[in-house]
Amino acid sequence: MVEDVVEGGALVSLCGLSLATACGGNDAPQTGKSTSNPTVPAPTSTVPVSTTGRDAATTSPAQTHDAGLTAPRGVIGATPTSWPERDTGAPVPPAGACVEAQIADGGGYTGSPSYTRRTWDPVKRILKVEAFRSFSLDIVQTLETQFADDGGPLRYIGVEQPFQEDYTYDDHGGITDFIQSYPAVARIDVPSTAPPSLEYTFSNQYDASGKPLTSTKTPSGTQSPNNEVSTRTYTEDADGRCGEVDTTATSNTTKEVRTYTASGKTVHTTTTGQLESTSDDVFDAMARPVSSTFTLSSKFGGGSIRTTHTYLPDGSERVETFDGTTDVVNEQHSVTTRPAACLVIDAAIGHAKDDHCHIEF
Repeated sequence: MVEDVVEGGALVSLCGLSLATACGGNDAPQTGKSTSNPTVPAPTSTVPVSTTGRDAATTSPAQTHDAGLTAPRGVIGATPTSWPERDTGAPVPPAGACVEAQIADGGGYTGSPSYTRRTWDPVKRILKVEAFRSFSLDIVQTLETQFADDGGPLRYIGVEQPFQEDYTYDDHGGITDFIQSYPAVARIDVPSTAPPSLEYTFSNQYDASGKPLTSTKTPSGTQSPNNEVSTRTYTEDADGRCGEVDTTATSNTTKEVRTYTASGKTVHTTTTGQLESTSDDVFDAMARPVSSTFTLSSKFGGGSIRTTHTYLPDGSERVETFDGTTDVVNEQHSVTTRPAACLVIDAAIGHAKDDHCHIEF
């Protein structure tokens, strides 16, 4: 068990392309989300946008995808169409813009900074993330996510190379359906009508107080890695915190055990099964991530990833990651700088979290 950390900063983020497999926070309660999948209007129509679920509409117009930098009124993180030239190093973005700069320098190699701009629409609760090759704003990829009021994802899309992920939830906030598809045009405001390439359905059981007991996940779709059904069983400890999650499938059984420090600032998780891992997540008094260490071990190999977050007096954040799981030398160490505007967006999205068990992907 690691000790509490009062000052400093960090969190491991194993974020892949799919939101369903990463970036989700294992304890994030999933409330205020979609509980139905309505009929999808034609793509050319103007569709009301949900902020708490697919049936809760607002009068905001449907969002358009363009490479310009003009942002709707009230959008956080909007930037001008050009920025002052800088001679060397990572340029400083204009005040109020959320532009993250990352430099990878593993193995003595120092690459050019890569940039990610984030803008947030508080009315539609849509986060736009644009990746750039350089500070000259030549867009490489645009991703958009619509969030429920509690910070959980409702929909996730790729714009230039279209893909779409749609999430549905039950009245307890547990996920009931995940669909990934490849429509000709991905829409952040409506579910996809393209055939599912991957789908998981969840059958959830709760006790009388609403605590999750079990969840059975069934895969389908043209790109499903297998058709193996799995069942998770949830157990809370004497203090009402999620203490154990057991997953049973035909080919593998895993056990995830979580322990907590008295202050609750450190969560230690051990997972046993075909892939074995441990993680230690440390938070400060403001519930911000301070550090995270993830260690993986299996017959295929392993290693550790440690990330630290440092919160600076000007409101910005420095994220440093050491990755011992990759053999790509220049990916073994990176530093990301995030201006204060990025933390404002984080807070606006919201990542409500408690220690109870929650049924997630």
